[in-house]
Order: sequence, then structure tokens, then C-alpha cells
Amino acid sequence: MIFVHGFVPDNFGLGITVPVIKDKLGNLNSANNYRPITLSSIISKMFEYCILNRFKSLLWSNQLQYGCKKKSSCFRFELYLFSLKLLTILLRVKVMCLLIASLDATKAFDRVNIISSCSVN
Repeated sequence: MIFVHGFVPDNFGLGITVPVIKDKLGNLNSANNYRPITLSSIISKMFEYCILNRFKSLLWSNQLQYGCKKKSSCFRFELYLFSLKLLTILLRVKVMCLLIASLDATKAFDRVNIISSCSVN
């Protein structure tokens, strides 16, 4: 009904957000020791998987992206870090500006049981 008619029920996008503790040995009274996780409805998750299955051939990712991909390893990550370090040194010698954006997701998914993951490679 959603895909064919474009009708989305009002409650379709609702979820329940629950706090998940990051470090059980840390301060349990600190908000920084919790991560919010949203629990979505089974219907919305099933719809998401159906859409993904139908359109996954159209999804792609850049070869320069190395995280969360099939056939990607820590060695490849180390290679990118080495390349970034060399590039930084080279640009510093040439007195050029280098802008870097990074995301530290070290503990982003360490306490979540991931049932299925999708690769868009």
C-alpha cells in the first residue's frame, strides 16, 4: 500500500527511544554514559528491507569509502591512515590547507545486537 499508493500511515515512522548504557562500570547517573537507541516497528523494518531488496542494485558507494563494506579489512583502514598522514605532511611542507572531517564511531554500535546488515558494494 505504501509503495503502490504512496500512503504512509501516521504511526508508521514512530519508534520508542530507550537509553542503552555505554559503560556498566562508569557513572550510571551521567547522561554521557548512555546512548539513545530507537526501536522501530516490525512493519516499518520489513518495509525497509523490501525497499532495500528491490533497489539494492541501484545503490553504490565510492571506492574511497572503506568502512562497513564487504572485503574491507583493518589493513585497508591502516593503509588509508598512512596515506592521510603522508598527504598531511606533504601539504604542510607546501604550506597548503587541508580540511579533514572525521567521525569517531568507536563505541557507536558496541552494545547493539545487529541482526542483519546490508552492503551496498
